[in-house]
Amino acid sequence: SEALPVLSSRLVHDDKKSVDTACLALSRLADSYKHDSKKLTEIAREDILTNLQTLLVTQHVSPNTFTTCLHILVVFASNVSTIGRTLLDNSMAKTLQQLLVVEVQNLPGSSTSKDNDSIEIIPRSPQELYEITCLVGELLPPLPGDGVFAVDALLCSPGIIVKDPVVWQWQDDRGTWHTYGYNDCRLIEGAFLAGEGEILLASGGRNFTVNLTSRHEIREESGTARPIQRLLTSQLSGTCVESNPEEEQRKQLAAELTKILFPVLLEIYSASAGPGVRHAALQAMLRMVVHTESELL
Repeated sequence: SEALPVLSSRLVHDDKKSVDTACLALSRLADSYKHDSKKLTEIAREDILTNLQTLLVTQHVSPNTFTTCLHILVVFASNVSTIGRTLLDNSMAKTLQQLLVVEVQNLPGSSTSKDNDSIEIIPRSPQELYEITCLVGELLPPLPGDGVFAVDALLCSPGIIVKDPVVWQWQDDRGTWHTYGYNDCRLIEGAFLAGEGEILLASGGRNFTVNLTSRHEIREESGTARPIQRLLTSQLSGTCVESNPEEEQRKQLAAELTKILFPVLLEIYSASAGPGVRHAALQAMLRMVVHTESELL
């Protein structure tokens, strides 16, 4: 933590080599602690976020450092939920628009409706476009894990941490809910989506049946039936998310991001040949559609 102020100041240093080294060091720190949200929050200080954003619009930065800078912000925003809001507060939507779109100079007598509607994307490498589109997506809330999106958790490889997946729980005699193990949750959810009435599981050398129709777990050795439930990990706190001024401001910032960058992402998707860039653009647009009010769409 003592080195972070030094790294932050080096990001806006006049020496190009010093900037490159500071970016590389921050990138390695972010990748090393990306699964530790507490450490990552300490690294993603406000001055570091501000200097990284400033660095993006600096003309003399090398392509590798530019891509590394974007990657750091993607890691920050994807693993710490509050960073996306902080970046949006700092006008990151306008910054990304500046990085992606050629600014049109309206000359007297030369502007037409066709010119105003057209978007010219700044030529960039596939890696740069990929990191930018990933950052756009991570500035928005994650996709839900329920409904049609539940299939995402089932398609992920074992060991991959899925954000906001559907989980299953069983209730003990005291009324306390306990979450099944990760693999059991996936098996139960798979059976649920397939329309099966029950599924047989084994844990700790004991067999039990999960009845998905009556929503009960039945222990074979004792015949004990326990209630089960299906919910999102975001609901595990048991608190209901109510509308508050901060949440409303977050929605407004996300709406502004969508209004500015949705047509830009659509142009990137249409013009890009690389599957990685196209997939990242689709993911970002999907988040925009899911989290945007119907009036704006």
